[in-house]
Amino acid sequence: MKKKLPVRPVSGAVVSLLFFIGILTVAKACGPKEDGTWMRCHNVQIYETWISVAMIVAWIIVLFVSSIVIRRVLDVIIGVLGIAGILLPYCMPMCMMDTMLCHAVMKPFVVVFCLISLLIALIDLIISFLKGKQEKPKD
Repeated sequence: MKKKLPVRPVSGAVVSLLFFIGILTVAKACGPKEDGTWMRCHNVQIYETWISVAMIVAWIIVLFVSSIVIRRVLDVIIGVLGIAGILLPYCMPMCMMDTMLCHAVMKPFVVVFCLISLLIALIDLIISFLKGKQEKPKD
């Protein structure tokens, strides 16, 4: 009989993969200036891309690891990455006008996908602690 894949790590990996694809395609930062230099928001896109890659790797490890302690640590790491991803567009300098692509599309996209991943990691962490309390060690 086949072993079922856990729903939370799979959904977290899918959300992080969609975050990665989206930050490079539909929710990307503003393009280069006329002189060839990049807009200020370009660095935010680069950092968000690396955050999404780290989330994907962490979710894949959570998917295949059997140790509950390692899984909990990875859930916390994913949560910290989610918080960092949410705060990054607000802490780093971005373009000045609120109507530009980085403010109108990228910032809400990043907040939504990082928040979803954060919530999945938090739910996974809470459920792992609840299951741990239910299982009593054998003497």
